[in-house]
Amino acid sequence: MMDQDSTLLVVAHPGHELRLHGWIERARPMVAVITDGSGGAGVPRLEATRGLLAKLGARPAPLFGPCTDRELYAAAMEGDLVFFQRLLDGIRASAVACGATRLVSDAAEGFNPAHDLCHHLAAMVAEEEGLEHFDFPLEARPDACPQELAHQSHVLRLDEAALARKRAAVESYTELQEELARADSEIGFAAFGLERLRPAAASRLEAGRRTGPPYFEIHGERMVAEGRYREVLKESAHLEPLLARLRMVPVRA
Repeated sequence: MMDQDSTLLVVAHPGHELRLHGWIERARPMVAVITDGSGGAGVPRLEATRGLLAKLGARPAPLFGPCTDRELYAAAMEGDLVFFQRLLDGIRASAVACGATRLVSDAAEGFNPAHDLCHHLAAMVAEEEGLEHFDFPLEARPDACPQELAHQSHVLRLDEAALARKRAAVESYTELQEELARADSEIGFAAFGLERLRPAAASRLEAGRRTGPPYFEIHGERMVAEGRYREVLKESAHLEPLLARLRMVPVRA
């Protein structure tokens, strides 16, 4: 299960690392975080993640919450290449800092644009640097993986003590209690006793099989109707053109 290895974990938001609590205990990767996790409420949660990583023996990466969620969203709406080039540079620098041989990132599930952007930025760096790239689901069940890629996954099954430590860590992360309650009701915490790192191609396969718009567009339309958003961030109109343009920019030495 990639124990004690040179792996960089890249997540969109502080708190995502809790999904891989057992693996982080073993592998102690360097952890890069894209936003400060402040969301719409404007309350950062970086320090909670910093404290958790210290307890697990893992280290924050050079890229550690350089922007707010609102700034990321606005930059994606505007197609701000400079903003996203800085994030790419931060991921590259973090990979170099830990001598990474592989990246692990959020999966792109169409649920939250920040998660999807995190996945695709990590994929660009992995391709440029010749690194393996694995991802992990955040909205789907922890064991979710296309059947044809299951044999290429790395799976860790937590014993009772490790699962209890994971539960305690989640319960002490006060900013995520709403998410914990939702996971308990929809999945049951016992399911989080399995941690799966999937080949990043899993996200591409799942996106290709998705019918209809991603959830974040449906949610955005609802927010516009309620007067809370002015415009909807669209996958085809905003994210895909932005990512295509980023791929065309030469890597800076």
